[in-house]
Amino acid sequence: MTKFWKAKAFTVVSSVTAMVLVWSALAWPDWTTHAAPYDAEAEAMQWLATLSPEQLSALTAAANAPVPAAEVPVAVQPEPVIIRRTVVVRRTVGAAPSDIGAPPSQAAPELVLAPTAAAPPPQQASAPRSTSSAPRSVSAPPASAPAPAPAPAPAPAPAPKPAPAPKPPASSKGS
Repeated sequence: MTKFWKAKAFTVVSSVTAMVLVWSALAWPDWTTHAAPYDAEAEAMQWLATLSPEQLSALTAAANAPVPAAEVPVAVQPEPVIIRRTVVVRRTVGAAPSDIGAPPSQAAPELVLAPTAAAPPPQQASAPRSTSSAPRSVSAPPASAPAPAPAPAPAPAPAPKPAPAPKPPASSKGS
């Protein structure tokens, strides 16, 4: 027998021995006591036989009583999602009331997005903040206020001057 097969045989024998030892340790109480397996149903029947008729009827009534509604588990439902809509009203300069809320393609092309120089900025401290979820509208200054002048386009930068062409080196012919 080669060394390899001797090692294999030793591994098999030691594994079988270990399994026999484990199985015998688990089954040892049954081998020593020769006890019958535990019968839970027989134990329950013996306990019920010791009860008086009043105890037996009370136990039966308690077992058959309906479960109160508070103890019935209720499936957990997710919180409802509340969607709030915010209506934004755009007012265009010189637009008729019928143009308000019209799609941008039908309304006047210029929208007032910032206050003009004639209108002072709104005072933060004078108006309390509203915490309601009512729709809010964004309005522009009245049409009588002068429209802001468009910013002049920046002048184009002058084109860079082309670099002068390098002069060819002067050749020195036999001097």
